[in-house]
Amino acid sequence: MNTDRMSQASLMLEADGEIGPDLAERLESYLSGLEQGLRPDREAFLAQHPQHAAHLAPYLPWVEMLCQAQPLGDDTTANPPMPSRLGDFRIICEIGRGGMGVVYEAEQLSLRRRVALKVLPFASMLDERQLARFKNEGLAAAQLQHPHIVPVFAVGCERGLHFYVMQLIEGQTLEQLIHNRATPGGPAQRNDGTFTRASAEIPVGFPALAADCHKLVQWIVQAADALDHAHEQGIVHRDIKPSNLMICGEGELWVTDFGLARTARDNVKTASGELLGTLRYMSPEQLRSKPGIVDHRTDIYSLGLTLYELIAGRPGFDGQSHQELIRQIEQDELPSLARCDARVPRDLDSIIAMATAKAPDGRYASARDLADDLRAFLDGRPTIARPATLIDQCDKWIRRHARLVAAAGVALLLIMICTAVSAALVWRAQTATQRALMLASDNHERAAEHLQDARHAVDEVFTGIAADLTNIPGAERVRHRLLTQALSYYRKFVAQPSSDATVRAETASAYYRSGQINEQLGDDEAACAAYGAAKQLWLALQTEKDGEDQSQPLSLCENNLGLIYLRAGRIREAESHLRAAVQLHSQLVKRQPENAAGQRSLALSYANLGAALGLGGQLVAAREHLQRAIDMQLSAGVASPQQRGDLAATYNQLGYVCSQASGADAKTAYRQAAVAFEQLADEEPQVLRWQSEWATTFNNLAALATRDGRLDEATAAYQRAIDLQKQLAERAPQVVAFLRDLGVSQNNFGYLLAQRECHDAAIEQFDSARANLTRLASAHSKSPEYASRLGAICNNLGLACESRRAFDRAQAAYREAINWQSKALDLSPHWQQAQSYLEAHEANLQRVVKASEQSDSASPHSGRAAQILEQSKSLEQSLDQPTAAASRLADMTIDTALPLLPRVLSDEVPRVVRPRVAE
Repeated sequence: MNTDRMSQASLMLEADGEIGPDLAERLESYLSGLEQGLRPDREAFLAQHPQHAAHLAPYLPWVEMLCQAQPLGDDTTANPPMPSRLGDFRIICEIGRGGMGVVYEAEQLSLRRRVALKVLPFASMLDERQLARFKNEGLAAAQLQHPHIVPVFAVGCERGLHFYVMQLIEGQTLEQLIHNRATPGGPAQRNDGTFTRASAEIPVGFPALAADCHKLVQWIVQAADALDHAHEQGIVHRDIKPSNLMICGEGELWVTDFGLARTARDNVKTASGELLGTLRYMSPEQLRSKPGIVDHRTDIYSLGLTLYELIAGRPGFDGQSHQELIRQIEQDELPSLARCDARVPRDLDSIIAMATAKAPDGRYASARDLADDLRAFLDGRPTIARPATLIDQCDKWIRRHARLVAAAGVALLLIMICTAVSAALVWRAQTATQRALMLASDNHERAAEHLQDARHAVDEVFTGIAADLTNIPGAERVRHRLLTQALSYYRKFVAQPSSDATVRAETASAYYRSGQINEQLGDDEAACAAYGAAKQLWLALQTEKDGEDQSQPLSLCENNLGLIYLRAGRIREAESHLRAAVQLHSQLVKRQPENAAGQRSLALSYANLGAALGLGGQLVAAREHLQRAIDMQLSAGVASPQQRGDLAATYNQLGYVCSQASGADAKTAYRQAAVAFEQLADEEPQVLRWQSEWATTFNNLAALATRDGRLDEATAAYQRAIDLQKQLAERAPQVVAFLRDLGVSQNNFGYLLAQRECHDAAIEQFDSARANLTRLASAHSKSPEYASRLGAICNNLGLACESRRAFDRAQAAYREAINWQSKALDLSPHWQQAQSYLEAHEANLQRVVKASEQSDSASPHSGRAAQILEQSKSLEQSLDQPTAAASRLADMTIDTALPLLPRVLSDEVPRVVRPRVAE
């Protein structure tokens, strides 16, 4: 190459102030083609760059004239024609060229495969740094083995030509995709790095949104994964831009062109002040060209700018000259996409802002972190990146106006000094006695305020953040961690006894909070202990002289203790605590009859007591209490979704109690609950509680229809309930209530299928229910509720297997039922229902053991159901257990074996009552 002529061309381009970096780059590409003996067609060249054609056309004759003005004695053979073959590779055609070489499509003769052959021109070999960078590109790419980095197959030198061989990627670059989307129907353009033979399909639009946006983000995730692999090998690309990222015909992204890469063993030196890379995509530290400060985070910055351009359809910095681009990169903030177009997701805008932070420390620590955050965005999970706060914006403003801020800071410092001197003079004027009295009083008040502030701050974390996370899929682990941290704080707080009444009141509240958190974490035993301690402290405070009335927090303790005992099957103890809660709430309502919140709390206490009475067999009293709860809720008003949900839950409980005597009344109550929950689920789809209770109501309707013989209606209702509960369990797998309710519905549906003699389908449902309840019973080993439920399900599985004459499997199921029911009785020794179930399990096991012994002598001409029935009748007479125990579990559905638990009353602080669903 004639270096004098190139210098003249560079001077000509730099002298014209109207020529921007993009225009200069294309003119140099045209000149490079002339230098290598090619004769590009002007019209074809302009057609390849339609957006710059008007500006390029006047300069092309001057570039050709410079190329033709060759000095005497110049070596015309400096760039001889490209040979048709280089070693094992047959040249087919040229498919791209750039500053680091010319790319040809070739055939590797020995392996008969198509490859890409990148060749360093003769003229470039005169520049030692150019040759060194070409070798460095091959070395860097050859070190990397990643599914999204174009692999290098071989490196060689033939006839004085240096080359290396890459995989042939048939596709187009992101730069071409951006151009094609901005000008639909325009011709595809060749890239300087690889090849345009097929294009990934993406919708034409501007800006890229919805499904298009997600597809573009997936490509950037692949690029980030590839760059993370390169960074782990000590290689920094330093020239990430849309034209170096290719999309193949299968829609996969490939990272290309490691010509400017820096490796750990890189011997190529950069001249002082030499800019490497494409200016528009350079990071601020790369722009300054200072050795030692450019690391892997410069690739993260360039990739963030590429993602910005993909979404916006235009570059992040659009300066038309070198000086303007440099000023924008160093000083201007990237325009927010979310502010420009409200349809752009804010999380994606925040990710781009973090990736393109001016300071390297403000960006993602690694490309893998960027990829993980983008995956979180695609999955709808919370991202690390957050929108810039007011503090962040102030910090950026300060950096841009450092001199002004420094001057203001000096002025402020002078003012503060003057103020401090004045305050000191005033302070010295006070007497020592006054200072001591004021200090003592102030310290006492501050100590009390700080104590309350500290507890309220933890309460805010618990009630504000943890409660909000309940309805966010995928946030259960974060919520669990928040609850655990809050519990640790309360334990430390209550470990410091005090004689001060205020401190003891705060301690009682801390015990109460510990009980709530232990309940949500599944530790009912620790919750009972915490509620008991809170109750004792509040009782002591109330009996002291001049003690305040503690009826409201005491009623909450009684209510929650009652519900814990109810879950454990200790009906009498539960009824005692719930009656105490009703009495305390009634006293509060009498003192404040206009307090609607107090009336709602009393209504929920009545509803909980009614549920306990119903489980204890006192159906008339239970129905009266539930109807009174409904009347009070309607009287207090049901305007908010929470109040409507409480009323619907009470109707659900009323339906359960009515189902013991009147199927028509139960169906009416269940229907009212189902309609209310369906409306709430439509209005607030993000609140998973409404969908859960809606599904539970379908389950109850199905159980009622099964009992009344409406089997088709029951089948449809069970399937609806199971479909909803499966969706909830998948969205929030750590919410135990969702998994429990799914297992209950599957058990009940299995029982219905067994009634319809669909025994194989019944066994499938029982197996699914057993798997779900096993997870809960194993994770909550102190819960008698889950152990007893699992025992009932195993028993039903045994009955279904027995009906198929699978006696061995039936025996195994009955034995498992006995084990789990025995564990439930160990945890709750006086639970009559669990004792009754255990007797039934043992009777069923004895029957199937004898049936299996007699199965060989059974009549071969009888149906299997008839055989089992005859065997059962004969065996029941010989069993030591009563016959009623052997058949008791024939009706173990939601109505008898697996009833719904009532609701829990809890509060944000001990003086405000809010209902919540038991989890």
